[in-house]
Amino acid sequence: MKGQTTLTQTATTQAVDTKTRIILGIGMMSAFAVGATLAMALLRLDLIDQPPQILIIKKPLTVMDIISGGLTTAAHQNTSLALYATDASHSPSYYEPLGRFVDGTYDDGAAYATKYRLAIAREHVPYNSEPAYLATITTNGQITNTVCAPGNTNHQFLWFDALGNAYGSYDLSEPALTDCMDVKQRAYNPGIAYHVAPNTFYPYLTASILTIAFEHNGVQQFHYRFDEDVFRSDNTNSQEVSRSPLEIFFHSNENDVTFPARTIKYETFAGVQTLCIPETAVLGRAPALSYFFDTLGTPYTDPLLQHQAISESCHSIVARSFSPQTISLATVAQPFLAEPKNGFSVQLIKDNGIVRTFASDSTSSESGEWNGLVNSRSPLIVHLKNDTGDIIQTDERLISLESDAGNLSLCVPASTVTVFDTEDMGYVDYFYDMDGKPYSDNLLQNPVPCS
Repeated sequence: MKGQTTLTQTATTQAVDTKTRIILGIGMMSAFAVGATLAMALLRLDLIDQPPQILIIKKPLTVMDIISGGLTTAAHQNTSLALYATDASHSPSYYEPLGRFVDGTYDDGAAYATKYRLAIAREHVPYNSEPAYLATITTNGQITNTVCAPGNTNHQFLWFDALGNAYGSYDLSEPALTDCMDVKQRAYNPGIAYHVAPNTFYPYLTASILTIAFEHNGVQQFHYRFDEDVFRSDNTNSQEVSRSPLEIFFHSNENDVTFPARTIKYETFAGVQTLCIPETAVLGRAPALSYFFDTLGTPYTDPLLQHQAISESCHSIVARSFSPQTISLATVAQPFLAEPKNGFSVQLIKDNGIVRTFASDSTSSESGEWNGLVNSRSPLIVHLKNDTGDIIQTDERLISLESDAGNLSLCVPASTVTVFDTEDMGYVDYFYDMDGKPYSDNLLQNPVPCS
């Protein structure tokens, strides 16, 4: 009995110890779980204001046969880029020419059935003087990629990942530009445009030596006809999808020229965009001067949209502009001239079209053919036109308007309107903000005193 009792006690003790250990183990596990939960909660609290951390796997851009290409760069006549299919996984490394961009135009090269990593080489030296560019390539399978390359790089060859970012090494370990997606998202890609108009004409009497033209993806879309005061289509709107920004360039074959600031209506099947272009001084016989546009119509001097060409965004400028679509009534208390003068008139203009016209001795205005048409967000212009052969002096006037943008009084300053000849254009323009205040420039940067 005694031995049995001892055995029973021992078993009981072991059972109790085992139960205790189980309970303690469960307690310790519970404490650990609670501690882990608290730690995770604290970690989550700590990460509430932190940006998400995303692991990006760099997928190299590979190509097969390239059937077309487009280049967006500020240096049209001085660009020479060679495209290669490359494979550095074997020795010796494989570099096979595919095609070339010469002066902005793509020349097709060889075709391959096997995919290799795309490399683009700058052929001019020194490489660190080459401008930035965006290149769009389309393969035989109708797959289009737009890649971004920085300027002033020491790399002759650049490789690209699937997002279009540039690298100085085959294995994508040396980033050269890492925000190509941001550039492409901000770039204004207009698609097919069918009508382009400046807010008012570009004033040059002899303009056979001057060029103003729009390009997209390296293809000229519209050019300005100075003799007609309009942009004419080049009938080269491409169906190719490109994420590159729209470009406008200015060129003079002879004399130095300063082009005035303008807003331009760019009309596509997707809608109307207002583009802002600053006053532009172009040197004669120098390379063309270019601007590139973001989705707000703001111009930049580089295709990667890093260097803004104006002090405020185009969106902000058009938001300040008085920009009616329809003017139902426009009057003045006194005529602009005390006596009628043939050849002198005051016109209200938008997108290079006449909205209303005052005769020289009239207090009321007549509706123009442009009144009520789809317009851009460009500011309304008061255009004092002098075809009389004499210098005209006008006093300050107040034009009272009724329009779809509201009723407003426009202050027209006292003006001297010169004679139309080879030196003077025979007109004065004023551009207006939402308060009816006049400016001497289309981008509303230079106000003109008027009481």
